[in-house]
Amino acid sequence: MDSESLTVAKELLLSLKTDTTDIKSSGIEEVNMLRGHHLKSDHFSSMRIPISLVNKLCERRIDKASFIQKSSIPPILEGNPVSVQSNSGSGKTIAYTIGILPKIIGDRSAQCLVITPTKELSRQVKEEMTFYADAMQLKVENPVTRNDYTPGKAEIIVGCPGTLLNLIDYFRDIKFVILDEADFLLQPEKMGQETLLILKLIPNAQRLYFSATYSFKIKDLIKSIENGKFLPHFKSDCESRLSYQSRMFLNQSNFIPTKELVTIYDTENKKPEEIKLFHTFVHENEKISFLLKLYDLLPMSQSIIFVNKRSTVDELKKIFENDYYKVSYIHGDMDTETRTKFVNEFSQGKTKILIATDIFSRGMDIPLVNAIINFDLPLSRFGLDTRTYIHRIGRSGRFGRKGFVLDFCSQENDFEAVNKVSKDLSFPNKFFQKNDLEAAWEQIENSNFY
Repeated sequence: MDSESLTVAKELLLSLKTDTTDIKSSGIEEVNMLRGHHLKSDHFSSMRIPISLVNKLCERRIDKASFIQKSSIPPILEGNPVSVQSNSGSGKTIAYTIGILPKIIGDRSAQCLVITPTKELSRQVKEEMTFYADAMQLKVENPVTRNDYTPGKAEIIVGCPGTLLNLIDYFRDIKFVILDEADFLLQPEKMGQETLLILKLIPNAQRLYFSATYSFKIKDLIKSIENGKFLPHFKSDCESRLSYQSRMFLNQSNFIPTKELVTIYDTENKKPEEIKLFHTFVHENEKISFLLKLYDLLPMSQSIIFVNKRSTVDELKKIFENDYYKVSYIHGDMDTETRTKFVNEFSQGKTKILIATDIFSRGMDIPLVNAIINFDLPLSRFGLDTRTYIHRIGRSGRFGRKGFVLDFCSQENDFEAVNKVSKDLSFPNKFFQKNDLEAAWEQIENSNFY
């Protein structure tokens, strides 16, 4: 038995047990209080924002701004384009919400677009913005399809690029465009073509870019856009969805820089300090049995299991339910209503386990999640996808709470990937042998520590 491996296994068990006990004893209300306490730096009341918004922040027990909020809200109010990079859980949604709401006129005309990469994140952003918009008598809508939208009902529209592009003829007079998870939205191989079309068709809007991670390529792209030098190339299938008027406007429009881009980079693609990383070796044909063993041994508040394939989501869901676990699950093949149902029941604490593909890796805020299991590591053609890994683990350790991540390594390349991300994040990813986890549990049980 490897003594170092056993020590790491004990650390994981005891730390997770302590944190889960703390969460259960405090409850959701106190967890949200801790979240509010984490977002404190300078008083919001000293900024040029309406007292009604300050009061709404106080309702959430937030009276001071985080670094990102105090840095980004003033230039947003001044009308500058702003690009923000900051860790998950640092208060980015509040930053752009509080920055933009005082600039909107309450006449029910569409004035602000918030673009997000997933329907789930769109709904969460809509709910968060609505809480604060109520103080200003403003409305927020989240159309999922073209038929969901009726003009003249809301000043703020939240949605995914495809839906918003289909509605673009209604949005010619938009004054503000916010990209939430901008790094993903601007990637050409992801949603970049649709997102760039939207930006091109609303050239005079104030643009705000928010993300936990940025590649150098996306940073340069944002600078080019805001310098008025960027002329994107569009795929014909995206452009063919536009009306004749939009296609004509597209050929004539140009970005005209009016104010200097303000860049606020709080971190260089780093892991939140509250998150602890662990990994173990598991043969591919033993991953499912070891996963079930984990849930017998590890005391978790709520947990997310990330996989790479939709079929794996369905397979694990059946296995967990056969073992009498109640789980939520989500992947891209599910219809919107079903996805919403499972996300809601998990966020409300009705289930403790969520099995998901990377559709759930960005932006979602579930305060009671303290464990992430990477059943499959996120991979790209170049190896480990570090940015997706950061977004995955950022679903835990939110707003100053602790988070624990366990990576399954099933081949030599996985160890290389884990070592690479550990080096990239400048933080250790501790290894233990999977058999030592049960041995650690027995030792702790017998010594009455547990």
